[in-house]
Amino acid sequence: MFIIKQQDDDTAKAIDQNDNNIAHFGLVATASTATNVSNVGMSLLASTAAKTFTMDAPAVGCQKQVICTAASTTVQTLNSGSTGITFDGSADTLTFNGNNEAVILQGISTTRWAILSNTGGVGIA
Repeated sequence: MFIIKQQDDDTAKAIDQNDNNIAHFGLVATASTATNVSNVGMSLLASTAAKTFTMDAPAVGCQKQVICTAASTTVQTLNSGSTGITFDGSADTLTFNGNNEAVILQGISTTRWAILSNTGGVGIA
């Protein structure tokens, strides 16, 4: 088990239960208001109130990590952005229900994200 912690310099690190550094990530965008989420890098969904975020369209080959860092179990929703853009070929919504739920996405076309990893049971609909 690990926890993602945002640092003061807009980077993030993954730590284990003993606070040992497991990994360090480059620039990170934190979204706490219902804004667009970029299609590259890492985004932390940090709102403590229920929010709906919109994801920019994928580009072929781009990779995106989205992690819910809200301490509560407040639902955070991520929409694909527009008609015809999907996360797995049919779903256009990802639902995060708790802290440290995460997905890693890969753009396989300009209209489709492949879900490479789903940690913690992010809902796909």
